[in-house]
Amino acid sequence: MGLKRAAPEATGPEFQFELGSEKRRVSVRKFKGATLVDIREYYQKEGKWLPGSKGIALTEDQWKALRGLIGEIDDSISQLEPEQKKYKSEEKVVNSDEELAKESGEEREGESESDNNQKEA
Repeated sequence: MGLKRAAPEATGPEFQFELGSEKRRVSVRKFKGATLVDIREYYQKEGKWLPGSKGIALTEDQWKALRGLIGEIDDSISQLEPEQKKYKSEEKVVNSDEELAKESGEEREGESESDNNQKEA
């Protein structure tokens, strides 16, 4: 069993904001003299919320670069949304094998009726 090293402590105050749930948070803190914007998933252990390994810590310069791209990111999302809606409307969902069999049976019945009509004519 390997040694577990304690997580380094932030220096100074830390500000936290939830991103839609307790599990995803953004924190702003100082670490080794640098201001970081930390976007991270949290987990609960013994009643305390702790930062997990899934996430990213951005320096001030990286944060400013990301903020500068927000408009382009929003435009990209808008361009993808109509396409996603199109694909969803074209999808055909079959919930069970029974429904699939029923649909196949109905098609065969329809074919046999038209075949019978042609034979009678």
